[in-house]
Amino acid sequence: MMNSNSSLERQLRTLRKRSTFTLFLTWLALFFTVVGIAAGYKNFLRVHDKAKAAQEMALQFSNIAPAFATKSEVDSWQQGISKKLEKTNAQASAELSELKAVKESNEFITEALSKQAQQMTIQQNSQQQAVAPSQQWKANEARYLLQVASRKLLLDQDIEAAQQALVLADQALAQAAMPRLLTVRAQIAKDIVLLNSYQPVDLADVVEKIGNLSESLRPQDSDIPAEASIRKLLKVTETDGRNSMINRVKESINNAVVIRTYDEKLAKKITGDTDTVRYALLQLKLEGLKLLALKHQQTAYDLQLTQIIEQLENDHTTSLSSTQKESFDELKSLTLIARVPVIVSTDMLGTLLLDKSEAAQ
Repeated sequence: MMNSNSSLERQLRTLRKRSTFTLFLTWLALFFTVVGIAAGYKNFLRVHDKAKAAQEMALQFSNIAPAFATKSEVDSWQQGISKKLEKTNAQASAELSELKAVKESNEFITEALSKQAQQMTIQQNSQQQAVAPSQQWKANEARYLLQVASRKLLLDQDIEAAQQALVLADQALAQAAMPRLLTVRAQIAKDIVLLNSYQPVDLADVVEKIGNLSESLRPQDSDIPAEASIRKLLKVTETDGRNSMINRVKESINNAVVIRTYDEKLAKKITGDTDTVRYALLQLKLEGLKLLALKHQQTAYDLQLTQIIEQLENDHTTSLSSTQKESFDELKSLTLIARVPVIVSTDMLGTLLLDKSEAAQ
């Protein structure tokens, strides 16, 4: 009996130890479960916050998306920046050319004055006598050459001929060897430098700009014939009679009255013909604008350009792009008649010779 009780107690102790260990394992598993749940909940909150932040960013992006620049706007900005850079480079090149011209003019004037001083030093002994008739004749010859230079410049705008006349006048004054005309020779040197820096209007650039503008105004949604076909379409000869361009346009308008709405092919054909005639007339006006530019008719050129711009603005089927508007602004700012420099030495020599003749009388 005692043996059975002792064995029973032993079993009970063993069961207690096992139950304690099992309870420990149970609490340990429960602890790790709670820790895992807490970590998972924390991770869930972090993911939820990220998703909420991403949703808010997407909402903000959708609100400001319409304000973003489109591809065409970016391209236009790039073109504008490129044009500004080209203008800046051209302006820098022009300023560099002006500085170079000023440097060359200073060197030319210095060299001319030094030569004149040397010539006057060599001829100083002969100047104490009265002026010989040959010297007076050389002075009058120089005056005549200066007048020729002024006429060539003002009437013919012939820069080379005017420069040659100025050089011959300077040589005549050097042969005259008159000290009081030294200032005239200095002014002749300045006039030659001024003519060297004179640049006439580049009409080739004007013609190219008008041609590029005409090409950019060509309609893109209709089949417009080439330039030769347009000229052939608008050519009115003596044998055309009632089949002239105006009559054909009137017939097209009269035929358009009876066109029904369901006849789309014929309506498209008439629309294409109208665009062709409109573009052809516009091209003729641009060709006339070229001729006015080549003839240096500034007033007629400005009037023709204004009429073309008004026609395009009143035409509801045509909308000018920013590039085309800039091209028109450039054509508006052009000056076809360059300011011709004035040869000052002509009046200066005439005044000195007149004062001498009055003093002699």
